[in-house]
Amino acid sequence: MELSRNFEKSGAYQAFRYQESYKSQQFVVLVGIVLCTVISSALCSSELTYLMILGTYVLVGYGESLTERLEMTRRRVEDYEAVSDEAFTQIAYNDMLSTEVPAPDVDDVKLSDGMSYLREAAANWRSHLGLLAPTDTGKSSTLALLLALMSRKQRLMVVAVESKGAEYPGVPEKNVLRIGFRPTRDEVKQLIDLMKAICDLAQRRANKLEPIDYQLVLILEEWLSIYNTIKKIPGLKDLAPVIESFIYTLIGVGRGCGVQVILTAQSNVADDLGVSGSARSNLRYMALGSNFGGFEGIENAFANYRIVSPSRRERCQLQFEAAIKQLRTNRHPLILTNLIGRLEIFPAPYLKDAEMSQLQIESLPIDNRFLAAVADFDIVTEPREAPKPSDELPQINLFDELGIQPDTQTPAPEPNGNRPIALDEVEELIIAFLEGKPEQNYRASKIKQAVTRLKNTVDLETIEKICEGLVKTERIIRVSGDGDKPRYMSK
Repeated sequence: MELSRNFEKSGAYQAFRYQESYKSQQFVVLVGIVLCTVISSALCSSELTYLMILGTYVLVGYGESLTERLEMTRRRVEDYEAVSDEAFTQIAYNDMLSTEVPAPDVDDVKLSDGMSYLREAAANWRSHLGLLAPTDTGKSSTLALLLALMSRKQRLMVVAVESKGAEYPGVPEKNVLRIGFRPTRDEVKQLIDLMKAICDLAQRRANKLEPIDYQLVLILEEWLSIYNTIKKIPGLKDLAPVIESFIYTLIGVGRGCGVQVILTAQSNVADDLGVSGSARSNLRYMALGSNFGGFEGIENAFANYRIVSPSRRERCQLQFEAAIKQLRTNRHPLILTNLIGRLEIFPAPYLKDAEMSQLQIESLPIDNRFLAAVADFDIVTEPREAPKPSDELPQINLFDELGIQPDTQTPAPEPNGNRPIALDEVEELIIAFLEGKPEQNYRASKIKQAVTRLKNTVDLETIEKICEGLVKTERIIRVSGDGDKPRYMSK
């Protein structure tokens, strides 16, 4: 991965470079106008004089367009108001370095333990979160795992606003405000009432009128998509500024009042979270990637100064490359996050489908005051004993902590006497076979025929897909192919 290409993806950096370019062009245009004026006054030929005057008009017109572009980029740069001149200088300096410093061996990079990091976050996390997760990168499972762990360390109430029919295991359905892709005015008013009720709660807590007896986590799924739709519908756009003001208020003051906001974006760009300026400065971030969904979200984070500082980019890139090699399957998410103020990259703890289905978030039912604000919610009260606070996180088994029965049963033998084989076992068998013959390359059909364990248990199409997955993770090499029949060899 070349960091220079990732810098180009940064909106702030791109605007900064355009601004510098337009300033340079303005200077060139000014010099050109002066030269045309001097030359035209010194010429005796009227034709050449008229030509110089025409050139002067053209340059003046181009100069005016440059002035407009410069003003546009100036406003864009000011949107990233949290960035100092020193930070911009550092970004530009790092990008323009011509001498490459030899990087240490990726194998020497030490990665964080994902489970330990998430356990620490579960007990100490109080910040707002921007979750950048393109399709098929594991957003739902990662968010559910984080909230499930958090709910076992703190007293928690999860409230979600979404329009895609997403499920939150263990969260009462009454805690989820479901609105349409193109919401009605009544649905938008419900959303405003809900946010106002949450802001009122934060204000009472700030005024010491009631204790912070639980953490309220407000999840806004695909917030920018919802907000942009509201702004474009004629009968709703007058309500958009009201919604935006509540969002910015909650992000600005909610952290100290036991209210956290999670903004998700099915994108790899922080701009798509739907907030900017000082509000975005109050967010912590999680960027997700996988072999199925791509790693663009994580790669793009390297260019975002709010997530990765210039001094950390080189080390972060090495950790990223090392973490990819540790992914157990194509479905396994990779996480880059500064959730608790410490930037780390690690493969997410892996749960099988059967284990994920047992995962439950222990959320309080929605507060009666919120129910009164939103008419469609039914009033239900279910008292729940608060967990005892703990200064030290116990290092217990993940399954015990989440109340999950591990999916460790050995499958019953098939009629041919061969038991079903797990995906990671297939991968290891393919790699072991190719490493045993390092100078040769084989088609997937030959691998299936040569490895006895695969011959009668895994179909050829599956082996071909697994081989391609191993190529993407750089564990084996695709060396050649006859039409649609590629060959593979050990790395």
